[in-house]
Amino acid sequence: MASKKRAAKALPAPTSASLAPVAASDDIALDVLSGIRASAKSDEVAMFVGSDEIAFKIRGVISTQCPALDLVLGRGGFPLGRLTIVYGKEGSGKTTLVLHALAECQAMGGVAVLIDKEYALDPPYAAAVGVNIERLIISQDGSLEDAFRLMNSVIDRVVEFRQRTGRRVPAMIALDSINACLGQATINADEDDAVIGVESRIWSRNLPKLLKRAYHEDIALVFISQVRTKINVMFGDPNDIAGGNAPKFYASILLQVQPTGASRETAGGEKTTGEDKDAIKVGYMAFAEAKKNRIAPPFRKANFLLRYGKGVDFNYSLLAVAVDHGIIDKNGAWYVYNGERIGQGAIAAAKYLDARPDVSAAINFQFRAKMGWDYSDLDALEVPTIEHSAECLASPGECIGPPCPVGVYYEDHPGEAPEASGVAELVEE
Repeated sequence: MASKKRAAKALPAPTSASLAPVAASDDIALDVLSGIRASAKSDEVAMFVGSDEIAFKIRGVISTQCPALDLVLGRGGFPLGRLTIVYGKEGSGKTTLVLHALAECQAMGGVAVLIDKEYALDPPYAAAVGVNIERLIISQDGSLEDAFRLMNSVIDRVVEFRQRTGRRVPAMIALDSINACLGQATINADEDDAVIGVESRIWSRNLPKLLKRAYHEDIALVFISQVRTKINVMFGDPNDIAGGNAPKFYASILLQVQPTGASRETAGGEKTTGEDKDAIKVGYMAFAEAKKNRIAPPFRKANFLLRYGKGVDFNYSLLAVAVDHGIIDKNGAWYVYNGERIGQGAIAAAKYLDARPDVSAAINFQFRAKMGWDYSDLDALEVPTIEHSAECLASPGECIGPPCPVGVYYEDHPGEAPEASGVAELVEE
C-alpha cells in the first residue's frame, strides 16, 4: 500500500503589522525589552542590567576581621544578599570566623542573628572575639522548618525597621549548622522508622524562596556545615556537606576551612617549634580556600592564625597581605613599613602592631583602599610617624616611641609601651 504524502502547509505571508516593532526604536535590545514588558503587562518582569531598577553588583560586605580571608572571599568579606557556606572538619575555626563576622556586623550598627542548632555557643569566648552578647539574637530550639520561618521573620522585621527609620542598616543571619537542623518528621519519628531525605527536600523547597528575599533586602546569609565522607569514591574529594545538593547549588561562596598545625610560642612571646620543651601552644594555623565563588575568582587560598581564647590574629594576617601588595617591605626576616623596621619575624611584627593600633589601622586603610573595598581616596590617610627614644640602641624602626618599648619584644631594650590610640581617630569615613 502506497503511503500518502502529506501536503506541505503553506505559511501565511508576513504582513506589515507582524513585522512592526513593539516600540519605535532602532535599538533591537530596547525593542525586545519593550515586547517582553508589553506581553507580561509589567515593567518589573525584565530590565537592563545597567538600569537603576536593579543592582547586580555587591551592595556591601561584612568583613571577617581577617584581611587574608577577606581577600579570598574577593570583595572584602561576606557579601550582603548572598549565601556563603563555611565548611570543614571539627575544630577548624568555622564558628570563630562566623563570630568575627557577627561582631563586625554589630560594629557597623546592624543586627546579628545566630541560629545555634548545635547548642555550642560559648558566650565568654564570643565576647572575647568581639561580639556584643547583650545585643546578639540567638535561637536554639525548633526544627528546620522553624529555622526557615525564623529567618523569614527576621527579614520582615529588618525591612519594617528600614522603612520606619530610613536607615539601611546591615543584617546577618548565621546558621550553626546545616547538619544539626532536623526536619519535624525526623524529630517525631520513632527510632525504627525509616526517614530518608526529609531535610534535603526541605532545603530544596525553602532555600530558593529565602534567597530571593535575602537578595532583594541585602541580608547576608552565612551557614556552617560539617563535612561528611561519601563512600565508594575512587577519584576526587570524598568530603561533602549536608543538606543535599540545594545548599551547594544556591550558595554564592563555598569556603573550606581546615587546620594545618599548632602555633607555639615561648614564655616571652617568641615563636618557636615543638622541639622546645618550654613551648606553649597559643593557637593553630588554619587554611582556607574558596572552592566556589560567584563574585570573585575561585580557588584563592589563605593562611591565618587562630589564637586560643582570642580568635583570629588580625595583625598577623594583615602583615601577610600587606607584604604581598607592597605596603610593607620584607628585608630578610625584618618587616619594614614607611622606611622603618617594625619587627624581626611575623610574630614580633604582629605584636608591634598590637601595641600601635594607629599604625595597624593605617596599613589596613591602605590595603583596603588598594583593593577598592572601602576607601577611594588615599590622600585622606595620615601615616603615623615612628619616633625613637635617645636610649634605643636598636636599628631605627624598632621603637614604638618614647619611652622605648622595644623591651617588650626584644630582650636588650627595656621599656613600656605607650597607651594605644583609637582606630576611629585615624580613619574618618
